[in-house]
Amino acid sequence: MEPTHEEKILAVISHLGLFLNPIGIILALAIYLLKKEQSRFIAQHARQAVGFQVVVAIVGVIAGLSGFGLILGGLFYGPGPGIAGAFGIAIIFWFTIILVALCAVVGAYRALIGKDFRYPLVGDLINRIA
Repeated sequence: MEPTHEEKILAVISHLGLFLNPIGIILALAIYLLKKEQSRFIAQHARQAVGFQVVVAIVGVIAGLSGFGLILGGLFYGPGPGIAGAFGIAIIFWFTIILVALCAVVGAYRALIGKDFRYPLVGDLINRIA
């Protein structure tokens, strides 16, 4: 059965909540909790969105602190990554941000056309946990 327009829009909002982090996590979680009994389509998309956004937030905090620590440690304790290392870390962070945003956009697009979607690397894990 084809999802309704409302179901598609709520699923899209769940995925695009990534761009409102941490509000997006709360928004996707609210959509999941309020609509999981009424629509399997919304439940699946919102569950994936919540799980992915939580993983992204946790990994982002760890990566940010690690990168900051590498750069700051190099300033105070001698040879660190230097400017080339800091530039490399910045490139990796930006590349990761672009990939994460692309995943959310693809998830939103799949929801908009009424198809199921699982995030790469963590989608199966999210389905097993929730």
